[in-house]
Amino acid sequence: MKNYQQILLHHKHQIISICPLITDNNHIISTFNINSSFIHLQSIVCWLMEIDILRLMMPRLASLPSLISLFINTDNTLNDLYEIYYLIFDLSKLKYFKFTATSTDNSDIIISLPNANENSISPIEYLIIDHPCTFNELFSIISYTPQLYHLSFIETGDYDNGNLNIPDFLPNLTYISIESFYITFNELEIFLQQLPSKLKYFSFKTFIEDNQYLNANQWKEFILKYLPNLEKFYLYYSVYYHKNHQPKLYENNVKQFISSFWIEQKWIYEIEIDFDEIIYSIRPYK
Repeated sequence: MKNYQQILLHHKHQIISICPLITDNNHIISTFNINSSFIHLQSIVCWLMEIDILRLMMPRLASLPSLISLFINTDNTLNDLYEIYYLIFDLSKLKYFKFTATSTDNSDIIISLPNANENSISPIEYLIIDHPCTFNELFSIISYTPQLYHLSFIETGDYDNGNLNIPDFLPNLTYISIESFYITFNELEIFLQQLPSKLKYFSFKTFIEDNQYLNANQWKEFILKYLPNLEKFYLYYSVYYHKNHQPKLYENNVKQFISSFWIEQKWIYEIEIDFDEIIYSIRPYK
């Protein structure tokens, strides 16, 4: 520990990135005297960070003049993550943020974050929400990040078309990746219609049984109308089977995916039978 502190003390002007890979990293991070003298510190990666240490560390990060990238992985002991997000959005230089949080039951995680006002805007452009959130929670989060161009999140239901607090959507968004457990194809369409037409990358992974996800003509019409600039399209549709649930292989749509539209886009449709699931996927041809 003494050697570690000496390195930080004597080389703080040279340090660009900090990523503690030591078992007791919470103790090490809690001893950081991070302040504005770390003039070149751009990136911090925190693995298995305890919530109490995060609370202690976050106000210190606000003084860093060059911090643009932050990755937090925490074995979550908080049911409500609003406090962490509130502290993150106070970092005035941050461009990249990935937040991984788990709990004993992920359904317990909530984010009671109020919508942003003009004095609470974050410069984040690249956001990865690697924990469950509802759409309304997502909309509250991204209300703080109007400059966002890359968004990835995990959707956990509570989708109500008539009760969504949808913000003015992100004008610079070109990349979106969604992992979903509940949303139907029709609900996804409503959501995607809110996105800017400049979207170039769209990835969607779902575990809900809805054969509309495998309707090539519906995808074609929707993409042409709402996502005309789309270049890369990934769909992962997984159907699990077991003794009491044995879905039939859905093959009626194969010919639809070899029409001129799909050939011109160079997007491939595949069916894979794994140990306990059938995986239907669409991806760019490599």
